[in-house]
Amino acid sequence: MDKIYALDAKYRINGVMKEVFDFVRDKQLMDPTLWTKFVAQFQGGVDDEDRGWRCEYWGKMMRGAAWVYGCTRDQALYDVMEATVREILTRQDELGRISSYNVETELDGWDIWGRKYVMLGMQYFSEICPDEELKAVLLESQKRQADALIAKIGDGEGKKCISEASRHWKGINSCSVLEPIVRLYNATGEQRYLDFAAYIVEICESGIAPIFKEAFENQLDPYEFTVVKAYETMSCFEGLAEYYRVTKNERYRTAVINFANRLLKSDVTIIGCCGCTHELFDNSTVRQTDRSLKGIMQETCVTVTLMKFLRQVLRLSGDVAFADVIETAFYNAYIGSMNTKDIETVNSKTPVKYVLPFDSYSPLTAGGRGRKVGGFKIMSDMSFYGCCACIGSAGIGMMPEFALMQTEDGIVLNTYYDGAATFVTKGGQTATLAEATAYPYGNCVEVTLEMEHDEAFAITLRVPVWSRKHTLTVNGEAVEIANGYNTVNRTWKNGDKLVLVLDDSVYLVAPPANAVDADKMRAIQRGAIVYAVSGELGEDPLGIYEPLVDADGRLTDVKEIKVDEIPEAYSALSIGCADGKRLRVVDYASAGRDYNAPIEFCAWFPIAE
Repeated sequence: MDKIYALDAKYRINGVMKEVFDFVRDKQLMDPTLWTKFVAQFQGGVDDEDRGWRCEYWGKMMRGAAWVYGCTRDQALYDVMEATVREILTRQDELGRISSYNVETELDGWDIWGRKYVMLGMQYFSEICPDEELKAVLLESQKRQADALIAKIGDGEGKKCISEASRHWKGINSCSVLEPIVRLYNATGEQRYLDFAAYIVEICESGIAPIFKEAFENQLDPYEFTVVKAYETMSCFEGLAEYYRVTKNERYRTAVINFANRLLKSDVTIIGCCGCTHELFDNSTVRQTDRSLKGIMQETCVTVTLMKFLRQVLRLSGDVAFADVIETAFYNAYIGSMNTKDIETVNSKTPVKYVLPFDSYSPLTAGGRGRKVGGFKIMSDMSFYGCCACIGSAGIGMMPEFALMQTEDGIVLNTYYDGAATFVTKGGQTATLAEATAYPYGNCVEVTLEMEHDEAFAITLRVPVWSRKHTLTVNGEAVEIANGYNTVNRTWKNGDKLVLVLDDSVYLVAPPANAVDADKMRAIQRGAIVYAVSGELGEDPLGIYEPLVDADGRLTDVKEIKVDEIPEAYSALSIGCADGKRLRVVDYASAGRDYNAPIEFCAWFPIAE
């Protein structure tokens, strides 16, 4: 059914991935007061007045925390998570609901969306919970929550249609509860949950927002769908992928993959995100070079959800193109959203200053960071939070399990990081795959196997789409490889070493031919890293010199700038230009870090005529 699937492994993580894990842990997940604040939203109808989404915060962050713990096995983090899980269980009412809406106002606004996240948070925590008694309590709680929905949502007399259980986006935010409902069926085997999932799928096939039908028919790009809200639409398709795995109905697999393929062609930008019109599918592949767009675009929630959704599609399809985009999104849009300087966010609606760990939007042609808090809501203590901050931990949490997956024949390396993973082979022995690399800021990856017994299996390595020249050796012997997945089948023994060397050239990149001002706009890229022209380097993003290039678009006069000259930058370059001047650029993720300063930066820049 799945072509590629998860590998149960224990990880040792170094380098940039460890930096991100540490950041998320220290700046967000280990704060018990934050968890308590989120739990407090589930009392007294907190979201009644504005029909808000404060209800999403707890579950969204718990899902990410569970993934982070699954990779780090940090006991202190687990203790904080267990405490908040036990606390939220006390918020379940006599009807089985854990809701920030009173009964009189429920099934409106973002109520079901928030209930979805409560169930998902409990489900992902249960996957890493060793306490069988607590897991049983959590499962019973989820059943009561789902039953409370089934009692009032559906086709029966006196029930409300799920697409009418919201005043937003034709109800697809409510329909995204499909994912935890299918997962609950998997955990219980109880038919009523599968029946409820089937009802939701039918609504998304033939209701007022037939997004599943539109995807299956494959005549429209996502920005042409009945509903174009990117985050919620992808969330529904994540649920459909899970539903396909249960039903094995090929129509649903086809719909998911059609949607994903169209998405890659019409809406994914150079930094691996979507939505140049704030959080909407809008043909961003074409619009990403539009200089009138100034920064409230490409929401971090969309970035992380795109990464999660494409991992689902990678599993279903085995298509390496989805792995290429996940990697691009992580190292550019995602890491770029991290507020590593502890800049305090101030909003005119509240006098409270607060440090949010993630920024919400990512500019492309000219803009800055920290311009707006996505999903902004004030809470009872007059502090505030946002949706993008809550989803941030899920981005790093999924990466190690994405980096190393498996097929029926062996293991798959989708991306590379400095560290190691220990797993059980098909033959039943414990093996460790150790990687030594500075990737993606270096181009060489050394992979060493540690195992007790010789064993035959396949190792598949991804050569990214951007690499134009690459080599692979196994124990010093050259192996022919090409872009995409490359499989080495052999009997492996302890100490075997693979060395993969990828393209480290720096290229001047043209946008798609149909993009806005395609003949005038360019970007700079080396490997997975997109570079930005940034005001903090003394460069003007709107008046760029033309860099020197060879016939293949390779920049010909590139010098590395020592990273310590630009605080917190992962990579910086000085590039020769036609008029003898030099252009300095910094990796996109490091650009514009001083959120309080009027610093503009851009990934796409105009070439002087």
